[in-house]
Amino acid sequence: MFALNLVKERFISRLERVNEKGLAPIEKAVAYLLEFVPTNEETRLEMEVWFAFVAYGKTQEDFDLDHVGLEKGVKDVIVFLRKEGYVLNHDPTLEEESLYAFINGMALNLYLEPSKINRDQSKKMITHYVQRMIHAN
Repeated sequence: MFALNLVKERFISRLERVNEKGLAPIEKAVAYLLEFVPTNEETRLEMEVWFAFVAYGKTQEDFDLDHVGLEKGVKDVIVFLRKEGYVLNHDPTLEEESLYAFINGMALNLYLEPSKINRDQSKKMITHYVQRMIHAN
């Protein structure tokens, strides 16, 4: 559990640094979401630890991995953007689930094929997704 807690602490620390940057809302949302995907050696190792615990948790009934916390973190981006005055193109619940699926898929792809997409390309992909998802009032 030490390794999992360390991964969570590092992840939370990175999110706190994003919050301290004073970014514009869309930039902040993109920077926040970028922290959910492995874009360098450190975050790939963290993702490896996370996947190991996910696999273990699938076989153990009494093991709580707290998927809800990560899922809520991604979905909170939708809530944040709405509070900042951005309107979703579709049903908010559908957008939350779609964004969560997009980030999960991207994280898995970057973990399995790290040389395929770098951090800048990942940021562009997330930016494109967020911009398609919303429009300004």
